[in-house]
Amino acid sequence: MRPALLILAQSGRMLAASARRAEYVPLVVDRFGDRDTRRLTPVCIPVADFRAETLANAALKLIERHCPVGWLYGAGVDAMPDLVRTLASRCPLYGNQEAVLRQCLDPERFFPLLDRLGIAYPPIRRTPPGEPGWLLKRGGCGGMGVRWWCGGDWDGEGYFQKWVPGGAFTLAFLADGTGLSWHGFNTLCHTSYNAHLPFVFAGAINRARLPRRVADRAVAAARRLVRALRLCGFHGLDFVIADGEALVLELNPRPGATLALWDSAWREGGVGAHIRACRGGCPPPARRVAVRGMRIVYAPGDGRVARSWRWPPWCADIPAPGAVVARGDPLCTVYAAGTTVAQVEDRLMRRVRRLERRFLDQCNIEVEAE
Repeated sequence: MRPALLILAQSGRMLAASARRAEYVPLVVDRFGDRDTRRLTPVCIPVADFRAETLANAALKLIERHCPVGWLYGAGVDAMPDLVRTLASRCPLYGNQEAVLRQCLDPERFFPLLDRLGIAYPPIRRTPPGEPGWLLKRGGCGGMGVRWWCGGDWDGEGYFQKWVPGGAFTLAFLADGTGLSWHGFNTLCHTSYNAHLPFVFAGAINRARLPRRVADRAVAAARRLVRALRLCGFHGLDFVIADGEALVLELNPRPGATLALWDSAWREGGVGAHIRACRGGCPPPARRVAVRGMRIVYAPGDGRVARSWRWPPWCADIPAPGAVVARGDPLCTVYAAGTTVAQVEDRLMRRVRRLERRFLDQCNIEVEAE
């Protein structure tokens, strides 16, 4: 009988698919309960409000009923260190403990740590700036807590960081508590969700054209953070480039969405490699993977997902039939692979436009039918 593995994340589909490659039975608690997530697991509990108390109640019931061999968390849960501490006391945790999360979440602890380690980052401040070109950051995954600072009243929550023009990247890496056993660079894509959320994560490609100096500095920063925090498992170190220097934005101390772009590098999948690293073992050497990318499709209008809609095989995170989707909300994720970055980018954009048109067309048909 395959062992059960508990997964908590905003969206658990990617982690559940990877866990099945490692021959675990995934038990998922997430926000959406998408169709493909439900196909991957015998138990999927959607928690729409995604609060720590609600997540804890659902997770503890699954631990009691199914006795999983362990659990891991993805995006969203890393902002809930109390929840991580509670569940880690009831079930073995494959990931970083709550003390690491607190260090990464608190700017008054994280940026002084970067200073001590000699890691560069864009200027920050705790008081409102008087000039333009600054961002207000209030946490949240996927850029949901980042917005332009345009002056006005400030409630004291969050911090300010100088905006650096140019592309954004992430260094995905696998750590065993003492060093890196693997790393790869991703180019990130962001979109303006609305006037208040201009930097929402929209996708990535598992290649990045970086100067050698920048790449080396980013890897060196990750190594220092691993040793300082004794990081274990998969992580993402987000950074931008200025004057030939990698400037760190944040450390995501858990597997991120870009793990899906590298999952085939290990025969046992990324989650299998993550668990081995967290157990103190050495994951097998990673294999080279094709150029692969992902894009999140945001609904171009208000509508309902037609029950007759047949989704293409390159779609994931598929909403339930009849689900109501508001304009600007995530509709699904599309993937593409190829031999070059340009080829993958072209395929991704074609697929995004195709789904946007199809969604609008089926919404118009429903309106006409009414």
